[in-house]
Order: sequence, then C-alpha cells, then structure tokens
Amino acid sequence: LDGNPTHYKTRPFPSALPGTFPSLDALKGSIIYTPVFIAITTGLRRAEIAGLRWKDIDLSKKTIYVSHTLQRIEGKLELRPTKNETSNRTVTMFDALADHLKEVRKEQLKNCFPTENENTNLYYVCSWEDRKPMDPHYISTMFTKLIKEYNLPPIRLHDLRHSHATLLLKEGVHPKIVSERLGHSEIGTTMNIYSHVTPNMQKEAVEKLESSLFVKK
Repeated sequence: LDGNPTHYKTRPFPSALPGTFPSLDALKGSIIYTPVFIAITTGLRRAEIAGLRWKDIDLSKKTIYVSHTLQRIEGKLELRPTKNETSNRTVTMFDALADHLKEVRKEQLKNCFPTENENTNLYYVCSWEDRKPMDPHYISTMFTKLIKEYNLPPIRLHDLRHSHATLLLKEGVHPKIVSERLGHSEIGTTMNIYSHVTPNMQKEAVEKLESSLFVKK
C-alpha cells in the first residue's frame, strides 16, 4: 500500500475498533470540533494541537508544522518549544481537514477585525472569539463530557492519537511513516506501543506473498 495516509480519508472510522471515535458528526457545532478533528486525523498530542498557530499551517501544501506546545505553567498558558527534535515534524493533512481549516480561518478573520499591521498568522488555530488559545486541559475535559452526553464509547482525547496510529497500521502504512507522524524519537517506540497490531499485519503480508508466488489450482 502507498504510505500516504491521506489516501484513506474517505474510509469511515470503524466503530468496532477499541479506542476509536466512531463519528465526528456528533461534535459538529461544538467548540472543540476543530481540535478533535485535528486529533483523529493527525495523531497530534493535545498540547501540540492547542499550540498550533496559522503560521504552522500550510493550506496549499496541506501540511502542519509542529514545533511548539501550549502548556499551563504556574497558572498561565505558555507556548513552549516541543520536548525534543523528533517532536518537531511536518504532518500531512487529510483533504477534509484542510478544507475544514480553510473555513475556520475564513470565519476567524471575519470576526476578529485585525488591525492593519497585525500579523494574523500568529493567531491560534483553536481559539476563543477573543483570539485567546484554548487550554489543552479544557479540550480534554470537554471531550470527555461530550462523549458521556452523546452516549458514545468511553474514550479519552489522547486515545484518538492511538486510534490514528492503529488505523494507519491496519491500512498497511509503513510503521516508519506512522512513527514520523506521531513524533516518536525512534521507530522502536511505535512498534512497542502498537505491537498488538503487527501480528495481523504479518499474517496479511504472508497471505499476499503466498497468493503471488503460488497459484491455487
């Protein structure tokens, strides 16, 4: 299979897979729709999502550059560099996410009335109407609350990161690509965390090879 994860954008998320959010539709209209959309389609950590600014988003190339996290330190939200070099990465977006972010950007500029010399690229992607960023903890808490409210499978926001990785591996995307998207320091970390997925991958690989080498009569 091609290693480009955006090729799988039209496939619905399987509700039977543990830890997978079955549908984004339930959260449409919610203030956390955008961060959840980013989480399930990119595998970014919640602090990375909250720390995204428009300068990190290339809508023409459909990429996100991760270089900072938003953290609450001594009661204040602070933008900090990512914890290590491998956490700095470029992540390719699904077409659907790029289209959604275009609308978010358009709506944000329409409502914020920037001054002539204001750099709107420094605005946070996930923000309130006053342009202040969303607290990563708030996003997680609200996600848990809405999951209960809509009677959906009990999962955490962070589980969407695991779902993203698991779905890509199940689709046959090379573990190296998955590791890069997650910002793991080495591929061994990815393989250890998602070892439960690889036995089936190996079985499928053997079956494919067998069918190409031996023609059944």
